[in-house]
Amino acid sequence: ELTPPQYVQERFSFTIPESVTGFARTQAEEWRKFLAASAAPTERSGGQTDAIILGPRKGDRVKGVVQIVGKADAADLIAYRVEYGLGDPPLGWSLIIRSEQRQAGGGLALWNTDGLPSGTYSLRVVMETKDHGELYSNTITVVVGDVPAGRRTPTPRPGSGPPTPIPTFEFEDGNF
Repeated sequence: ELTPPQYVQERFSFTIPESVTGFARTQAEEWRKFLAASAAPTERSGGQTDAIILGPRKGDRVKGVVQIVGKADAADLIAYRVEYGLGDPPLGWSLIIRSEQRQAGGGLALWNTDGLPSGTYSLRVVMETKDHGELYSNTITVVVGDVPAGRRTPTPRPGSGPPTPIPTFEFEDGNF
């Protein structure tokens, strides 16, 4: 349950309880081979991720130039990007910075929020690696500007702003 979503893979597995022994175990192992099923993993995740935003924190109110602190560190790193989008979830993402330098912990980017309408924004860090392609970190939300009590956060509408939506694909029965 602590594994970051970009590392989660769904696989068919066949687990044989330790209590199954003898002939029954042999038969169960044959079925596992016949079904081409692997054994279920037994390791637990420590919840560590190679790409994460540590600051600002979820729900923080920010204004002006904001320092985004975190980590984007992998041995096979090509680059990382820090992006923002209006809303939760946003309709699209705008680039804050793209860097080819590994960041083991510290400043990822400076985000100038001057000129942005007040409201809820999502922030994310995306790593591009040789072995895994794009890996998304957790996304956090912050409130930009002063939002008076009772005022609604602007809701993004398709075509209402400069960000271009990132296409998503849904898988059903192995097809998309």
